[in-house]
Amino acid sequence: MQCRVVAIEDAVASEVRNTGRSPRYGRAAHVELASGYGPCRLCLRTFRVGEERRTLFTFDPFDDR
Repeated sequence: MQCRVVAIEDAVASEVRNTGRSPRYGRAAHVELASGYGPCRLCLRTFRVGEERRTLFTFDPFDDR
């Protein structure tokens, strides 16, 4: 079985940054200092723990809106 990891689109990340809410669901996004390595769903790189901030939000990668 093959597994393929695909980053979220820039437009999704921009929407969350601009509105502070998750796309489609409208729930508040949460920003925190990285306490784990990640990966970031936008760039797919791991976080620098304790140095970088990350934004957590509800997202359905299978929603084809």
